[in-house]
Amino acid sequence: MKKLCLLAFVAGLPGSQVLAADLYSPPPAPSPAASPLSETDWSSLHGFISLGGGVAPKYEGSKKYQAIPLGFFAVNYGNFTVKSSGLGISAAYTYGNFLTFGPIIQYHGQRDSIPSLGLDKVKSTVDVGGFVGVGWKDLMLAHDKLSGEVKFLGDAGGVYKGYTIEPSISYSVPVLPNAIVTASLKTTYADDHYMRTYFSSSPFQAKAGIKDVGGTLSGTYFFDKSWGLTVLGGYSRLVGSAADSPIVKSNNGSPNQFLAGAAITYKF
Repeated sequence: MKKLCLLAFVAGLPGSQVLAADLYSPPPAPSPAASPLSETDWSSLHGFISLGGGVAPKYEGSKKYQAIPLGFFAVNYGNFTVKSSGLGISAAYTYGNFLTFGPIIQYHGQRDSIPSLGLDKVKSTVDVGGFVGVGWKDLMLAHDKLSGEVKFLGDAGGVYKGYTIEPSISYSVPVLPNAIVTASLKTTYADDHYMRTYFSSSPFQAKAGIKDVGGTLSGTYFFDKSWGLTVLGGYSRLVGSAADSPIVKSNNGSPNQFLAGAAITYKF
């Protein structure tokens, strides 16, 4: 269960789900004789899937790390996209090649007990919400892209009974004909309920506010038209009430949260 929670932490990184999609070039449309579905323009169906592994903190605020599975995907058809969002799925509609919005549903993994602080296990739950984003292409270099997004998630399972708001910005640029690099920045606001559940330890009561700021640098290199290697690294700093928490200040805690991973990517 801990690995599931950590997979959500890595797979939801800003920019981690656009690497292969930005390098996509549509295949030829199938001929009418090749398929009974030839009346549908399946040439606009494309996407990617990435599977691999990495290392990340055992829980939010931990200084101990462990190996984790890593995975993300996206499938596009016309103006519609279905993609991974943490341990969940988001569906997006793109309007006018500029505005993107849609719903999100994802699994929020449990946090194991912390006996040294007398803290019980926090059960897993389901988060639901949505996002809205904007994007601009070919700003400074050919085929580059600048994107901004705001994501809202609330607890639908009644565990922490709160919500988070996460604005992020990313910039991706091809550095070779078959390679792309993406840099991303993000921050997260969490309400009182979230902060009390994940960062309070008697007598300390965590308060609502910005809980982290961080960034990710990732890249994908394709060996051929379909197969490639994605690598990523990231750093997030817990701030405010989260950084003041005994969970973070204990011998087993740290406000500095690092991650690294690699995955094989297949695009279609």
